[in-house]
Amino acid sequence: MKQLEDYIDGNAVVIGGKSYVPLSVCMDALEWISYDVRAETLSGINNGKISAENEPEIETWRDDFDLYISVVESAKERLIEDIKYRGLFLKYNPRCDYKLTVEKTVEMFWGTEQGWLYCKKKRKGKKLDMLSALKKNIERNRVYINNKEAYVKDRISEIDNEMKKEYYK
Repeated sequence: MKQLEDYIDGNAVVIGGKSYVPLSVCMDALEWISYDVRAETLSGINNGKISAENEPEIETWRDDFDLYISVVESAKERLIEDIKYRGLFLKYNPRCDYKLTVEKTVEMFWGTEQGWLYCKKKRKGKKLDMLSALKKNIERNRVYINNKEAYVKDRISEIDNEMKKEYYK
């Protein structure tokens, strides 16, 4: 802000003992202030003008497929680790393999270039909420457990755990 004050003071006109600042200098100061708010720095000021080349270029998921994939993978990991959502999903889909279902959702569409192009077309915001997109589409990609013995064994252990929780309350 010291640069801004020096610029205004250096261009002030003194008439009759009072300092007046020309309108063009005031407009430059407003540009500086708005640039400071946008970029959180005054490094873009160049002789009273904002230079476009000094403005940082920020890559988003729309521009870079690898960045999009990292967002999808992060959302996949968070969804796999979300115990509350997993319990809700398995409550209504007891014979599904939750982890394989989430992985299938990502690998079959959202983790591909088709998914990226779909997101670019449908999503208008700069921030991508992949977690909600995966939750909405997990129902379409269910992977069922084929082994009845494994299913019965897992279900019995879940019931035992629930009964232990109720007993030790």
